[in-house]
Amino acid sequence: MKRNLIPLFFMLLAGAITSLFSYFNKYELKRMLVTLLIAMLVFYIIGLIVKAIMDSIALKIKAKNLEELEEATDDKADLNESTEIKE
Repeated sequence: MKRNLIPLFFMLLAGAITSLFSYFNKYELKRMLVTLLIAMLVFYIIGLIVKAIMDSIALKIKAKNLEELEEATDDKADLNESTEIKE
């Protein structure tokens, strides 16, 4: 999944919902645009935070998988060494 698109998705979804809400409540144009701008900025920031959290989780998972791979490789190397010594 492309995590770079998360902030944009949040911002656009908030913009669409805010626009519809403002239109159906018959806001004046100036008030509608200010509300839309604020909502889009706030949800863009929320999207950035969500993306940062997801990136940090992915980094931790990747590091854990790398450690497990190294341990498996070390165990296999130890096993090969012990069989060579016995022969």
